[in-house]
Amino acid sequence: MIEYLQKGGLLMWPILICSIISIAVIAERLFYLHRATIHVGEFLKGLANLIKRRNFAEALHESAGTPGPVARVIHAAIIRHDLPRSELREIVQEAGQLEVPKLERFLGVLATLAYLAPLLGLLGTVAGMIEAFGVIASNGGYATVTELSAGIYFLPADCRRQPARSPPRKIAVG
Repeated sequence: MIEYLQKGGLLMWPILICSIISIAVIAERLFYLHRATIHVGEFLKGLANLIKRRNFAEALHESAGTPGPVARVIHAAIIRHDLPRSELREIVQEAGQLEVPKLERFLGVLATLAYLAPLLGLLGTVAGMIEAFGVIASNGGYATVTELSAGIYFLPADCRRQPARSPPRKIAVG
């Protein structure tokens, strides 16, 4: 791995940093989403039974103790259960809108890195090509394959098949 970084040139280090940050963001999102995972059907059935029995205190306690965005939205609705249906709908929509940023946290960073890393790779390729043409120019228009290959050394199989997709993005997005 270190050999590839050294032979890939200076731009390999920012690409490595992009990959490390991408992996960290993906891991954080997986951890957050895994922690927030509940069986929504069972949760809603349990709350529906409590609400039918007019046991709002227990329903409130149950929704407050359950992790995840669904539970927080339901909790907001149960707190104001005595309001008219139209106002409850607005409360649920507002609570849902408050959950969206929590779910989308760091996705902008991941998208930026997904666009940046391939561009850095392309920039490195262009720099290598410029170096290769410099070798040709310095040799009077002639160069051996060995001399040219110094500027165009390493291209991973993934990049040959799909140059616009970095490995961390492929894992996260598919």
